[in-house]
Amino acid sequence: MPCPNCGKPILTEKYCSSCGTGNPINYIDESVKVSKTRVIPRRGKSQVPVRVIVVGAGVALIVLMAALFASNYALNNMQYRLASVSAFDYSSLTSQVKLEACNPTAFPAGFDRFSAIVDYRRSEFARITIDGGSVMPYQSSTFDGELKLSAQTVSGLIIALADALGGTGSEYDENDISLKMTVDAKVLGIMPYSQTREFTFVEFQQFMSTQQAEQYLCG
Repeated sequence: MPCPNCGKPILTEKYCSSCGTGNPINYIDESVKVSKTRVIPRRGKSQVPVRVIVVGAGVALIVLMAALFASNYALNNMQYRLASVSAFDYSSLTSQVKLEACNPTAFPAGFDRFSAIVDYRRSEFARITIDGGSVMPYQSSTFDGELKLSAQTVSGLIIALADALGGTGSEYDENDISLKMTVDAKVLGIMPYSQTREFTFVEFQQFMSTQQAEQYLCG
């Protein structure tokens, strides 16, 4: 571009080299140093301290163990008694039964299945099977089930009793009768639980006597 005063070409100079007239065009001052903008990397999501994770896991484990203990305690202290037995059906050798389950503890409890097997001379004589459910604290619930006799063992016991009544030297003995009671459940609905108790005939009579109103805690 020519200088407006003397006509000498002016390129990027600020002033004309001949007459000192200022350059009418403002060029970028190359003496100014331009630095690159510093980019600060974005931090990721803050990580949870390991200590917090360990403490949280410990608390969760303690709570789980306490719940397991409470549920197991309630199951171990459940009481059971027959509420009713229907008329006996001789064609099928069965009766419908109702079992009352009492939870005398402060923790909820429940069972999946209750069964009682009566043996005579180590052969099954009768079986009671009950489908269970939940029982609230300090409450009782009634569940339906079935009592079924074994035809073969019943006939043998009847013959033994007839011999005893006829005084023909029967081999019948109350000690030949035993009972096994089993309660199956899942603690917290997760861990399988099974409790089995075995009785002689005399022990079972004593056990049933303790289920009367004064000992039955949900009466």
